[in-house]
Amino acid sequence: MARPLMAGCLVFFLGHSAHAFSADHFGEIDRLLANGQYQQAYELALQQRVEFEGDSEFDYLYAVACAETGEYHEAIFAFERVLSSEPSNLQARLGLAKSYYHIGELQTAKKHLEIVSQANPPANIGNVVDSYLANISGRNIAGAVITGYANVSVGHDSNVNGATSDQTFTPALGAPVAIAPGGRQRSDMFRKLELGGSYLRALRDDIGLEVHASISDKDDFSSDTYDQDALNLSTTLVHSVGNHLLSAGLGFRKTDLDGRDYQEVRSLNAGWAVQMSDEWSYQTGLTYNDVKYPDARFRDQRQQIVYAGLQGGFTTVTLGAGLIAGFEEAKSSNSDQWARDYVGYYLDASMNLDDRHRVFGRWYSHKGIYDARMPVFNTRRDETYDNLMLGFSCQMSDKLRLALEYSYSDNDSNIDFFSYDRQVLQTSVRYQF
Repeated sequence: MARPLMAGCLVFFLGHSAHAFSADHFGEIDRLLANGQYQQAYELALQQRVEFEGDSEFDYLYAVACAETGEYHEAIFAFERVLSSEPSNLQARLGLAKSYYHIGELQTAKKHLEIVSQANPPANIGNVVDSYLANISGRNIAGAVITGYANVSVGHDSNVNGATSDQTFTPALGAPVAIAPGGRQRSDMFRKLELGGSYLRALRDDIGLEVHASISDKDDFSSDTYDQDALNLSTTLVHSVGNHLLSAGLGFRKTDLDGRDYQEVRSLNAGWAVQMSDEWSYQTGLTYNDVKYPDARFRDQRQQIVYAGLQGGFTTVTLGAGLIAGFEEAKSSNSDQWARDYVGYYLDASMNLDDRHRVFGRWYSHKGIYDARMPVFNTRRDETYDNLMLGFSCQMSDKLRLALEYSYSDNDSNIDFFSYDRQVLQTSVRYQF
């Protein structure tokens, strides 16, 4: 049976070089593992086994060395010893699942993988878990893992067009002007259908290919004006080097409004992640977007976005925080009023209430200043955007999940015409296949 995508990259996810177990006694084993010298690490650990077996610090490193050299049965015994004293150690449980997988004990491997998955690990570890689970479910085709999902949402949006609730606006010179009904805040019920899938393939033990695609259709009940159809495509190469993960990819997104071309975005991105300890990982990256508006070419622009963040995964709680900065450049010299620079931050938190129920939330805020004066108002836009999202999910079965989400957004602009708030409440059902 082929190894799942990034299976050979578990050294990164298990965090050898920054593992809490590292100590003077076993520092050389730890160093060899971090450098990919698995056979040497195994031989050295074997020499110390009689003296240190039963010590969780040693057992973990010994188990990893065994797993990376194909000694899976011995790895299982060592990982089990670690878990007997530290049952919440997700790194050890993931290594145990990998070892059971390689000896063909798929149902036992699945049980441990699901425990890791339910603990809501960081996204990079979650991708590895998903790859193994997909293989166990029989979706491995010629060494690749193919997964898919269908999502149906129904909800209410208090401001489908993201517009002001004011009845009039006042230009720089002149009397107040009435805003047409179509340009003011509109609320509506909506439904959204989304289909997506992923193709994951290991090109080498330390290099993987990820391809993702999704299509969505959002319809408002009362009007078609802001109905959205979207297509998202992305492909990414990931490369594991010790406890570091490097990535580079391409993306494409197309959005239609009421059946008309609205926006096309072509992206280049690069990222770096490092597992700093058992609990904490660090991610940073850069994205370049080429943005086109087929029916409004004066708004075309180039974007550069940089971000950096920390994520911590504990027994039942996951926390995250990060910074983001964006720099936009109008392609037309006469359209600088549509481009901006902004800086922001986000805070994430989630908690597993039990093995089926989870609560989660996110706060995002940024400050943006546009590059030129808006002609009608004769001033530059200066805005602060805040968004709060809260949610609850219930895993009904291995493949079916129910979720309820609420979000509140507030865009506070120095030009009242661009100020608005928005509330969205929705429930969704997701089926994974």
